[in-house]
Amino acid sequence: MITYTKLAADGSDLPDDATGHLAVRIERDILARPIICTAHRSPEAMTWKDAKKWAEGLDINGWSWRLPTVEEAFLLVDRARSLEPALPPEFFPDCHGEWIWTSTEDAQPPSGYAWNVSLGAGSSYRDRQVSHYRVRAVRAGECHPGSLFRSLHAAWREARRGKKPSQDQLRFDANWVENLLDLEERLLAKTWHPSPPICFVQLTPKAREIHAPAFADRVVHHWLVPILERLFEPTFIHDSYSNRVGKGTHAAVRRLRQFVRQVDSGQGGGYYLQLDVRNYFNSIHRATLYGILKRRMEHADLPEIVRRAAHALLNHSIERTGVVMACTEAEHAAVPAHKRLQNAAPGCGIAIGNLSSQFFANVYLDRLDQFVKHQLKVPRYIRYVDDFVLVHHDRAQLDAWRDLIVVFLRDELHLELKAEQRLGAKELVADAGRGEVVASKELFT
Repeated sequence: MITYTKLAADGSDLPDDATGHLAVRIERDILARPIICTAHRSPEAMTWKDAKKWAEGLDINGWSWRLPTVEEAFLLVDRARSLEPALPPEFFPDCHGEWIWTSTEDAQPPSGYAWNVSLGAGSSYRDRQVSHYRVRAVRAGECHPGSLFRSLHAAWREARRGKKPSQDQLRFDANWVENLLDLEERLLAKTWHPSPPICFVQLTPKAREIHAPAFADRVVHHWLVPILERLFEPTFIHDSYSNRVGKGTHAAVRRLRQFVRQVDSGQGGGYYLQLDVRNYFNSIHRATLYGILKRRMEHADLPEIVRRAAHALLNHSIERTGVVMACTEAEHAAVPAHKRLQNAAPGCGIAIGNLSSQFFANVYLDRLDQFVKHQLKVPRYIRYVDDFVLVHHDRAQLDAWRDLIVVFLRDELHLELKAEQRLGAKELVADAGRGEVVASKELFT
C-alpha cells in the first residue's frame, strides 16, 4: 500500500486537486518513516557529482535536500501501476518515466559507477558517474527504509560473502533492490515460502543429496537464522560441536582428549561409547522441530513475521515445493534409496545444503544434549552433529546410559540409533602410557 500527499510550503497537507505544490509525502507500509520528495525533477540531466550538488543546493519549503539512496528511489514508485510512469503524474506533473540518479555508488569494480532508477518501469541500472541523468531530491536528515529492509540488506551481503556466484545469484544481484523489496513485501504480507531447491549429488566421501536453496531463499535464511541463534546459542551445552563459532572438528577432538585424560588420571582404565543417529536429517520430525522453535520464539515474544517465516520454511518441504534436479540419473542412483529426501517418512526430513538445516539440526538434538547432561547427568559427553561420544570408567554404566538414550530418542524425537555402535576400552582411542589421544577425526564422521 502506497499513498501520496501534496505538501504546502509550511509542510501542511494539501488536497489531491491542489496545484503549485513543490513537495510530496510518500507513505508505505514497509517504511519506518515517510519519504518527502520534490514534486519536480531537475531542469536538465547532469553527471552524478553535479546531481549531488544540485540536490544539496535546493531551497524548497525551508528544508535541506539530498539525492535519494537507491532503496529510497525504489520506494518512491508505485510498482503496482499498470501504466508508465511509475510515479502518478497528478502528484509529479513533469514525470515522464525518466531515469534519476541515486546517491548509492556501486560497490563492485570498476570504480566510478553509481546506481540510477527508472521512474517509468521502476527498474534499476548501474552507470558511469560521468553519464547524465535527471534528479529528484528527498528531504535530508532522514533514513527511510524500515528495519526489515536493512536487515534483509545485511543478510543479502552475508549470503554473497565468500561464495562463487551462481547464475541465480547474478540475476538477483542485477536487481537487488527490487528483489529485496519483493522479499520484504512477501514477508510482511505473510506470503513468503521457499522456492523449489536445486538437487545435486555429492559423490565424496559418500554419495548424498545436496539441496541448494534459491538465492532469494538463502537471503531469508541469513536473515532468519541469526535471530533464532540469539535465542538458542546461550542455552546450548558447552560440548555441542559443529556449525558453531569455535566449535569445529578440531575443537571436538581436543575436548575428547581432555575427557580421556580425566578418566585415566582419576581411576585408570575407562571406556568410551560412540553412538550415531540413523539417517539423521531424513528422520527429523518437522512438527516436533517446529514445536521446539515455537515455544522458544513465543517465550521470547519474537515478532510474528519471524515465527511465520520459520513455519513456512519447515512446512514447505520438497513434497510441496518440488525440486529442480541438477544431477544425472546415474549420479542420483548412487545415493541409497533410504538417503533420498523424497523417500523420507511423511512429515519427516529437512534438506542438507543450507544454513537453516545446519542450525535446525543442532536445535533438534539439543533436546538430547539437555537430557544427557541434566537428567542422566553424564559428566563426559560430546556431540558433533549426529555423532556423540560418552567416556566413563564403568562399562556397565555406559551400557545403562545407552539404553536410556535409545528410549529418549524414540519417544521424544522419533529417532533411532545406527546398529553399528562402538563401546570399547579407552586405549582404543588413547595411548594410556603417554595420556595422549591418537584417535583420528573418524570418531566424528
